[in-house]
Amino acid sequence: MGGELAEYGAALVLSGAVALLILRADRIARVLGRLIDAGEEMIPGARVDRPPPPPLPGSSRPIELIAQDVHRLRWRFRTMPVRGVAYAKKVGVRRAYDGALVEACASLEIVTLLGVLPDGPELDVERARVERELDSFGFGQADAA
Repeated sequence: MGGELAEYGAALVLSGAVALLILRADRIARVLGRLIDAGEEMIPGARVDRPPPPPLPGSSRPIELIAQDVHRLRWRFRTMPVRGVAYAKKVGVRRAYDGALVEACASLEIVTLLGVLPDGPELDVERARVERELDSFGFGQADAA
């Protein structure tokens, strides 16, 4: 009988603790949130409201890998059919290609407006200008081969 009483007491205490946790869940969540935020203060770029620190000079990808991405994405961008392809796919390939061009320009210290201009003829003209400038650095040699 003493064992049953101990089990009943333990179940009663456990039920009370669960009820207390449920009743105080919002306060517990706030406290845990503050603890997590305090821990994230030490991790650069961990918080959404704070951008990550800029990369250190010379810490970008090797130019050979960037050139491979530019070449691959240029081919996909230029050979995409006009009809029969989803608009989202067209936009995705174009944005990926523009991103690779921007990365190449950043590594070669070329000023570009590709990341700033909205879709339209000005963006197409800027893309063509950047392609010509990158081709002068040898990015277009893979296209000729």
